[in-house]
Amino acid sequence: METDEMEENVMYLFRNFNRLSRQLKEKNWDIIDTTRVKVDAFRRTLPLIGDLKNPCMRERHWDRIKELMNVEFDQNSEDFKLDLIMRLNFQAYADEIAEISNAATMELNIENGLKAIREVWKATTYEMTPHKGDIYKIKSVDEVMQFLEDHQVQLSSMKSTKYVEPFIKEVDYWEKSLGYVAECIEISLQVQRRYLYLETIFTGEDIRKQLPKEVVIFDNLTSAWTEVTSNMFAGKNAIEACIYKPLPYLFNKLNQMVDNLDGILRALEKYLETKRQLFPRFYFISNDDLLEILGNSKKPAMIQVHLKKLFDNVNRIRIEKT
Repeated sequence: METDEMEENVMYLFRNFNRLSRQLKEKNWDIIDTTRVKVDAFRRTLPLIGDLKNPCMRERHWDRIKELMNVEFDQNSEDFKLDLIMRLNFQAYADEIAEISNAATMELNIENGLKAIREVWKATTYEMTPHKGDIYKIKSVDEVMQFLEDHQVQLSSMKSTKYVEPFIKEVDYWEKSLGYVAECIEISLQVQRRYLYLETIFTGEDIRKQLPKEVVIFDNLTSAWTEVTSNMFAGKNAIEACIYKPLPYLFNKLNQMVDNLDGILRALEKYLETKRQLFPRFYFISNDDLLEILGNSKKPAMIQVHLKKLFDNVNRIRIEKT
């Protein structure tokens, strides 16, 4: 149906009959007024034709119309033409059909939005690079975090409309999945920061001797972190990296790793505090500097760079063997 052309012709006829009705008012020709009323009635049904022609309409929308009108018809049949539409009295349900047609348009926007989200997350992942052995390091998550933020807002907007019902399961799936990915990325970065900091410390023999219990915990953490990062690296995208490929309950595992790393850091801080109590000038320097001094306790030349932080007006000292 060429609705644009129909609308143009009907408006042309309606204007002409209005003009004739005014010009021939004194003659009282009923045919003029009767025809004008019929043309006007048809003109008012044209929006209904547009609603029925809406390409966004799906089978579920036609089922709602059939249920509303309590009639059966085949909208894909060649017989589904204007004559049948008028005979089945579609115009009596024009307002309800307009609402169904509008819902179809709004639902298609959600459908297309979900399709776009699916396509994005087929390929989107965060950049990881080899670190040591089988351990991988998360290098960049900027693109992933931007998509996460945009899509979470988009999904929230979808859920706030009444048109989301046909897609509520998929919207819930993506909302939960992306929320889980965001949590896993955030806590993975926390683990990585703590692990990389402690990794350099626990390579020193002095610390390994002084904190044997923490060494065992850290070595076990190293094995677990190796497994986690290897599985994340194997994922084709961020969803697989956080949900499908890694060990079950990845977030819980990472959360436990953070707790263990924090425990090691507290033990390390306590150990360094004992050294500061023995030599209060160690309070003037950072933990990293103190660890470097302790790690090179048998190499006096290596601690020269820290002397100016410990003592006023002292830059270097001369060390002589006796």
